[in-house]
Amino acid sequence: MVRILFLSANPDHSRKLNVGQEFNGIYARIRCSEYRDQFELQQRNAVSLSELQDHILDTRPNIVHFSGHGTAKGMLIFENAYGRAQKASPKALSDLFGIIN
Repeated sequence: MVRILFLSANPDHSRKLNVGQEFNGIYARIRCSEYRDQFELQQRNAVSLSELQDHILDTRPNIVHFSGHGTAKGMLIFENAYGRAQKASPKALSDLFGIIN
């Protein structure tokens, strides 16, 4: 079974994203595929950095899809507890994803 974790973050004061449409498109593609029974798709919205590790450890995904914003320096933007932007460096994310191997 291939586990896909769809994460999204769209902090206040950022350009609105159509996360639902993006998720539905991925879900539809999987459902129409010949190997659809070999995939499990889970979704987590309004993800904060403090929640990210828990989501990864809970689902142990093979694939992580992030729908959100980023910076020119390669940082991804998550939400904090108040819905505000919280940046995560590529190094911090790399270290975090290293825990699932």
